[in-house]
Amino acid sequence: MATTPDGVITGYGVGAGNENDRPLADTFLWQRTIPQPELASVGRPGSGIYLADAGFAGREAAARWLELGAQVLASPQPDSGVRWPRRLQRWHRQHRQIVET
Repeated sequence: MATTPDGVITGYGVGAGNENDRPLADTFLWQRTIPQPELASVGRPGSGIYLADAGFAGREAAARWLELGAQVLASPQPDSGVRWPRRLQRWHRQHRQIVET
């Protein structure tokens, strides 16, 4: 799901609960760059900045999405050895919470 900073939905996609989220995100972000009538629910590109949970973290995925004009800020996976400063962690959680509630 993509939203404005205030939480207004600008696009969404659905998939099976047992699917890997990254390929779904690939399709979602690609479709936002080249809108197709068959997948109108994905909407149009917004600011290009997307907040995501740790399931979307990873250098390869981030680079791929950046090529599509999407800067995905995903919290680091717990076992990655990467730690965000507390201030960034708090900011990320607060802004994702707008969408998740």
